[in-house]
Amino acid sequence: MATDCDYLVCLGVGKQTIKEHTC
Repeated sequence: MATDCDYLVCLGVGKQTIKEHTC
């Protein structure tokens, strides 16, 4: 379930994580 993780990461960290994860 990467959707839940990516969603929280997207709102929390920002662009840095969006590049690593698929938002």
